[in-house]
Amino acid sequence: MSFRACSACLLIILFYFSPQHARGQIAHGGTPYGYALKSAVEISFLTMPKVDNNAMIARDAYSWNKSGPYNFGEKTRVNLGLDNSGFWRTLENGDRIWNLGIHSSGAYSINLIFSEYELPAGARLFIYNEDRSDYIGGFDYRNNKAHGKLATSLVRGEAIIIEYYEPASAKGLGKLRVGSVTHAYRDVYKVAKSLIPGFGAADPCTINVHCPQGDEWQDENRSVLMLMVNGSGFCSATLVNNSSNDGSPYVLTANHCIGNNDGSEFVSLFNYESPVCENSYPRIDQTVSGTVVRAKNKASDFALLEMSESPPANYNALYSGWTRSLTPPTRYICIGHPSGDMKKWNEEVHRGKEFGYWRTSPKLSSGQTEYGSSGSGVWDQNGRLVGQLYGGSGWCDDVNLINYWGRFDRSWEGGGSDSTGLKNWLDPAGTDSMYVDHFDPNASSDPEITFQLNMAYVEDLFEGGVVRLHIEEPDAWVAMADTSGDGVYTCTLDLDPGTELSYFFSYQNGSDSVNDYLDERPGLLGKECVDDEGNRTFTVEARNQTLPAVLFASCLVYPELPEITYQVDMNEVDDLYEGGGVWVSFGNWDNWWVMRDDDGDGIYTATGLLETGTNVKYFFGYQTGPNDNSDYTGEKQQLRGLECANAVGFRLLTVPDSDLTIPVVVYGTCRQAITQVFDLPDVEPASLFYNAINDQVLISNASEVEHIEVFSITGQLLIDMDVNRQETIQINTNSLKKGVFVVRLRLENKRIQGVKFLK
Repeated sequence: MSFRACSACLLIILFYFSPQHARGQIAHGGTPYGYALKSAVEISFLTMPKVDNNAMIARDAYSWNKSGPYNFGEKTRVNLGLDNSGFWRTLENGDRIWNLGIHSSGAYSINLIFSEYELPAGARLFIYNEDRSDYIGGFDYRNNKAHGKLATSLVRGEAIIIEYYEPASAKGLGKLRVGSVTHAYRDVYKVAKSLIPGFGAADPCTINVHCPQGDEWQDENRSVLMLMVNGSGFCSATLVNNSSNDGSPYVLTANHCIGNNDGSEFVSLFNYESPVCENSYPRIDQTVSGTVVRAKNKASDFALLEMSESPPANYNALYSGWTRSLTPPTRYICIGHPSGDMKKWNEEVHRGKEFGYWRTSPKLSSGQTEYGSSGSGVWDQNGRLVGQLYGGSGWCDDVNLINYWGRFDRSWEGGGSDSTGLKNWLDPAGTDSMYVDHFDPNASSDPEITFQLNMAYVEDLFEGGVVRLHIEEPDAWVAMADTSGDGVYTCTLDLDPGTELSYFFSYQNGSDSVNDYLDERPGLLGKECVDDEGNRTFTVEARNQTLPAVLFASCLVYPELPEITYQVDMNEVDDLYEGGGVWVSFGNWDNWWVMRDDDGDGIYTATGLLETGTNVKYFFGYQTGPNDNSDYTGEKQQLRGLECANAVGFRLLTVPDSDLTIPVVVYGTCRQAITQVFDLPDVEPASLFYNAINDQVLISNASEVEHIEVFSITGQLLIDMDVNRQETIQINTNSLKKGVFVVRLRLENKRIQGVKFLK
């Protein structure tokens, strides 16, 4: 490729001039030295080959979809170094300045990739436009990378000047070479939407991230960035946390965005967004140059990059949490950069899942994705990342639009190696975590611990009385407040990670503000254990946490009692109110435990201590509407699991002498009893039930059974197994499709009538 000098050299009068806008990646401040020089210097501009902006846009239209970067520029390879282009001048003190002018007619902006970049201490690099209204820099030795490259962000205009300053003490030590020049044929700065896509160019149904719809997603918004790919295209990406919360700058995007590139020529642009709901001028000064590709896989179309350095504190970036749950989310929230525009928010609805992908459609009046959204993160209802955008097609009026999102759970193992899976990068300590919450490096160094006490069912709380938290060491009382008026009292403390707490609650049950208090230690249920004194104990972790507890009645603490965990799968329930409660109740609504979906997988659990031998009857309830007091459904016989239901629908349990987990599934309209009770010759009655949680048939009191066969309803033998007289028999049924099956059991040489079960 050859270049010609501009026939009419531009005369640059170099004198002090205050620039309107300065930025960099990561730039270290300062003003170009040429701005302060008063001598007139002629700079010859190299003219780049002509680029037809309209022709480039027309070319892109043929491949207009979401399966690739949003192209904004035409990149031309060059070889422009300190040794073969530009010119040097020496200052009176022996310092030197090298300048190179580049002109590309009709370019909205120009950006560069330095194929060689190695600056000595004291040297600095700036790039500014012809009228000095925009510049980036200064870059110095702190921008040196192992790969020896530097990719820059955009400088407005069709003509730029490169300025390299080298002190006399470092003469000849710098290495600098421009390897490519990108002519922007789209105006990414354009504020008003026009025929040329760019700033403000996303379709009108897209929603700026700071509009009211996005208010509750501003934490997630801080993790979203626009990725400049090889100097000529844009994709969306997300800064992600790992299980160590150590701020490793990992970025999740789409595999098809990066192709076979090594990431060294990528630029990460943070906070490219309108600060208000209406379109307004965004900031473009917060960038990080260079990445390394750590892992990628075509199967779920993910790519994990590591930025060359962490974003500075003033970027206010947040490392997004994630979950690798296989359960489809109840909400899909996407934030990205459609058409290379400012950040947009949209909500999607579930349309099924395939191997490697979630399938969704934009929710009515909730925005959409577009070309350039590739790599956008998608979050579940708990604000945890569940995947990244692979592709799709359609516009605002496309009612058939389907989007495909690479599933985080599929990307976790990926191809089974470090270079094809997320696991070893995002779980370096090997915790095997199902989810990780976000990490905010700009938050207080001490995590916030919120103590939460549900007093709604306490009858002797004095009207207007005080509820308090007591921490043993240091000895301190903390007042709690019911700010929502729902009987749930809270207080929040900043505590050092690793602190071991011993605490209990106290509430005022009489008019004497000094003496009328009742200390509640064992009368609480929650997730934390209790010590010998009945206090609750907890070790503070390096993350914000909420510690829920419910005051339900007086009780005694038996340290050796078994721990009973109730577990309810609500994934097939259509009428659970969004954010509504799920409960397990012991005989009536006055004695209940709150159940929580901590993993965001639709499975609710509650754990507590019960005395061995106690006969417990219980049922479950869940909230079906906005009314906290009346909109509940009591699910009794409509549950299938380990225990049978009695005549009135309560489920029965005799508490064993060891820990027990009781899994059940809410599945809708009640059918015939799932648990089958039948007689075996000369032994106590046995029972058979299908456990949908583990996809197993369990047969109890079966010590006389030697052999089992499972048939389809048409008589086809599906399972044939010896069981060796086990008290409880487990039959894995994950190979069976849904339907009705018959189990036949053999005792010695006797065969009994088959028992049916429904899967």
